[in-house]
Amino acid sequence: MGKYDVPANIDFVRAHTGVDKVIYLGHSQGTMQFWIANILNDDLGSKLEGMVGFAPIMYLGNQTSVFVNTLFGLKLDKIWMKLGNDKLLFLKNGYNWFDSLVCKVAPTFVNFVPRTVWTFVQTIVGIDKKSHMNPRFMPMMAKNDVGGTGMWNIEHYRQLVFSDKFLTPDRPGMPAPTEYDISKLKENLKDVKIQFFVGSKDAFSPPGDVERLVAALPEGNVAVQPIDDYNHLDYMWAKDVGDFVSPVLNDFVDNL
Repeated sequence: MGKYDVPANIDFVRAHTGVDKVIYLGHSQGTMQFWIANILNDDLGSKLEGMVGFAPIMYLGNQTSVFVNTLFGLKLDKIWMKLGNDKLLFLKNGYNWFDSLVCKVAPTFVNFVPRTVWTFVQTIVGIDKKSHMNPRFMPMMAKNDVGGTGMWNIEHYRQLVFSDKFLTPDRPGMPAPTEYDISKLKENLKDVKIQFFVGSKDAFSPPGDVERLVAALPEGNVAVQPIDDYNHLDYMWAKDVGDFVSPVLNDFVDNL
């Protein structure tokens, strides 16, 4: 996605809007794709006016996800793949009878026990001291939000967690993994202003890893907005984003 999709999407938007430069907003892996795209495409930065990263990720050596650490610690991902499964927690309505059934009943189930479901979700994304989630949002999230991923994507995350490096994927039929040349980002993004939002309870974007990421980017171009007690999903779904996210985001865009 970093090599092909991000550049294609940016060119598509520019072609259909007539603007010379666009603002890229990415969350989590969407920020990782952005770094890869700008490492592999030296001219991409010239098409960008700014970048907003919610829970920005490059390194994952300090991630604290209870779910992910359990998954990797017990090698459940390896077992799952040996059983012939190529996806995890991914459900698509119409894909098969099971997926269709779950997609149909999930919003109703979540409506009955939203706090229980959110507690489980937090074992994946980070556990807040107090919930910022409006339980009434949960059924709509269950029906519309993206969920799950391919197992090779999980395996790439395993690489990043245990190597504590920003590596190309280790997959059959591909060259041996190497570190991405992050030194290119200082030059390729020298004219791009960047705004980060980083939650103190974010399991995948902890302060130490974010500091390493900022150090890889052009000096003086990056502003970091810390948000106390936000986990990996709160940036989009918390009931108080209007207090902690929107004002900073609007100011950043207005001042580009």
